[in-house]
Amino acid sequence: MDMLNKLNVKRYINDETGVSLLIAVMTLLVLSIIGVTLATVTFANVKLTTTDREYQSAYYIAEAGVNETYAQIKEHILDSYADTSNEATFYSRIEPALLEDISESTLTNFERSLGEQPEAHISISKIDDGNPRTYQISSKGKIGQRERTVTKEFVVNWVAKGGGIPTIPEGMAAMVRSKINFSTEIFGDVYIASGESESVEINWTGKIIDGNLYAPEDRKADMIKTPSTDYPHRPTPQTFNEAIDFSVFEDLVNNIPDPPVGLPLQSNIYVSGGINVTKEILTDSYINEIKVTSDRTLTIDTKGKTIDLVVDKFLIEQGHIKIVGGGMLNIYVTNRLSFGSGSSSINKDGETNNINLYYSGLDSISVGGAIRINASFFNKQANLTLTGGHGFTGYVISKSGNITVTGGGVTSGVIIAPYSNMNIQGGTTHNGSIIADKLSSFGGGKIKFESTAIPVIPGGNEGGNDSGGELITPKPNTE
Repeated sequence: MDMLNKLNVKRYINDETGVSLLIAVMTLLVLSIIGVTLATVTFANVKLTTTDREYQSAYYIAEAGVNETYAQIKEHILDSYADTSNEATFYSRIEPALLEDISESTLTNFERSLGEQPEAHISISKIDDGNPRTYQISSKGKIGQRERTVTKEFVVNWVAKGGGIPTIPEGMAAMVRSKINFSTEIFGDVYIASGESESVEINWTGKIIDGNLYAPEDRKADMIKTPSTDYPHRPTPQTFNEAIDFSVFEDLVNNIPDPPVGLPLQSNIYVSGGINVTKEILTDSYINEIKVTSDRTLTIDTKGKTIDLVVDKFLIEQGHIKIVGGGMLNIYVTNRLSFGSGSSSINKDGETNNINLYYSGLDSISVGGAIRINASFFNKQANLTLTGGHGFTGYVISKSGNITVTGGGVTSGVIIAPYSNMNIQGGTTHNGSIIADKLSSFGGGKIKFESTAIPVIPGGNEGGNDSGGELITPKPNTE
């Protein structure tokens, strides 16, 4: 019996029936596990790839939003620069567009992607004030539920349009477009753009000393008229090498800057009685009236800054304006400009380059008495009279029709008035250079060339930045 049981057990152990099924099941189980694992990994990779693609798409949308906005801003800045003549007006023009119109806008002009409509949400912030100024564009690109943000900083820099007075020939005492008529002495060269009959008329005692008369090559034979054909001081015309281009001087006076707009209002300044006043002006400002009387002095301290000061009424009635601090003061007078009489002065002991005086009013201006003005003067339209022993040192840039200099005294500097009929009389002497449409000089005195340092002239046509130049400078993109 025991032997029989042993044989049955051995037979059972050696029976291989069903082994193949077991192996197949185990193989299938292993393959299923591998398949599930591969499917899980593949799904994860697909999901990761889709997410990365969405994020990359959002980034590219944000970057495109920055670039499109920057191009729009640049175009606006260049257009604004062409239409403005000073820093304050320039920034007052561009900032509302940047910080209000363009900022908080949404760009949707993108092709659909992944079944979604991409968008770029734009915001613009100002980082600092002054000149130059830094701004930042922030563009949030969005596609579906994915968002990415790209930022770009850029610098806006107002570039003064005036690089100086257009080139004036060395030794030139006078340059005239139409006609010159004089009986005084002129020391230096005289240029006449017209070669028409009697465009140069020289009367008794009139003569050109230490200089030549330059005229067009096609001048008429009777261009010069003198008291007699054998007049001893009759000049021999010389032909200049290049035609006189009055357009550069016309551009200069046509581009005299307009007063800045939108400046903060400051209190009126009145100086009279027994006190002098020192006033620090450290920011561009608008003041309705400045009035100095009683031989008092108003000292304006700029603390080394360039300041634009717009004044409706600027009245120096027997008083003095003193500029200190080493900066530059641009005074824009919009309505009434009066220098009174007596011994008033403006910047008498300072540097000419410390102050520019602009006048855009309609009333004629008269500078008389013993007034001393040491400043460059820009006159947009009013007729100008310098009379009564005045002393004017600086640069007169004028678009007026008439300028009269009379009553003795001495003027110095460059007078550029290409549309003006300029009349010098009454023993007045001018040291420097004169540019006018017509020039007459009688009654003693003289016109004498004197070399003068040329300052920077805001609003001139030389040295401008019509192409933009460094008006706007981008910084690298950041996320």
